[in-house]
Amino acid sequence: MRGPGPSVGGATARGAFRLGPGAARALAGAGARALIPGVGLALTVAWLASNCYEKQGGQWVRTCFADAVPSDGYEYSPNNADPWFPNRKGACDRAVVLQSQAVGYTNYTAWSGEVIVSGADTGNCLVRAKSPGGDPFSTVWQIRRRSSTCPVGWYMTPAGCIQQPQPQPVTVEQIEEDMATKPLPQTLPPGFPYPLDPTAPFIFEPDTANPPNAQPLRVPQGNPIPIPNTNPQQYRQPVTRFTPAPTTDDPFRLDVRPEEIVGTDPSGMQTPQPVTTGAPAGKEPDKFDLCKEHPDIIACQVFKPDELQPLPVPNENKNLAITPDSGWGASSASCPADKHAQLSFGPIAFSYEPLCLFANGIRPMVIALAWFSAALTFFGFARKDS
Repeated sequence: MRGPGPSVGGATARGAFRLGPGAARALAGAGARALIPGVGLALTVAWLASNCYEKQGGQWVRTCFADAVPSDGYEYSPNNADPWFPNRKGACDRAVVLQSQAVGYTNYTAWSGEVIVSGADTGNCLVRAKSPGGDPFSTVWQIRRRSSTCPVGWYMTPAGCIQQPQPQPVTVEQIEEDMATKPLPQTLPPGFPYPLDPTAPFIFEPDTANPPNAQPLRVPQGNPIPIPNTNPQQYRQPVTRFTPAPTTDDPFRLDVRPEEIVGTDPSGMQTPQPVTTGAPAGKEPDKFDLCKEHPDIIACQVFKPDELQPLPVPNENKNLAITPDSGWGASSASCPADKHAQLSFGPIAFSYEPLCLFANGIRPMVIALAWFSAALTFFGFARKDS
């Protein structure tokens, strides 16, 4: 389905939308349930009618009958025995079954039959098949005929000979199931919610092929600029190139880059143009080259291991020392005396002994951590000292 695509660069691109495998089923169901508005519904109903489905008295019916065969006044058989068929095709199909059941041919597959009629002859049936190894086989069955009790122009049905088949009521679900494999109309009805193919739903700027191929699109971004000292006079025009780059997660993805088109037309490109086969390629603008502008910076130096020269690392000896700070009080102390308080029910004492025992137990660990932290700090500063 072709139509307007996305808006790119201030212009509307063209697009082709690939319908999903359920499009025919969806269209039949939407039409049978009258879910399509206006003219679209009338077009869908006409499509259903062309496939033998009509709505009569508020009920959908099938108006064509695959099991009703017009009688030509004769019955046909491949072996002059029951069953007899109302046309040659039925007799030929029976010959295919009989041949495939014949002794010595049970290993053949892909049986098919073709009715051969010559002049006023009753006709023959050419039966073809292939063996599992690919060897072909064919034989001819003569089709016999006899007068039928069903008049010419009447219909032979499983229920007997009738003058006019009656329409058969069907449900919407039966219509959907039968129409799922039918070809869609050439022009899809407006208002139909198109179910798109989930793997490749959109074709950007389609060409005229069927199925179409995507094309890049150039959108002008300014007027042509004369190029000095050119003969004949040439013009440079900036454009933006939109190139389809779909992915599974983003089927509408586009790559965008600026270009320049050089030509002799002073009016240049006025409207967006697809990049077709044989179209002149645009010139990509010059890009900033960091190393060309600043060749001496470290980021632009080329590493050459063969040109490296080993240099000795000098050694220097220094005396290092850590002196404990004496500004933190005495190195030993006693536990404070108990605190006493007089309450309404009598005196009470608060003892510091549990805290003192805990502090005395962790004292070596605290001192060790202090020495370790001092050492890390000292050697860290010593490393940075030149």
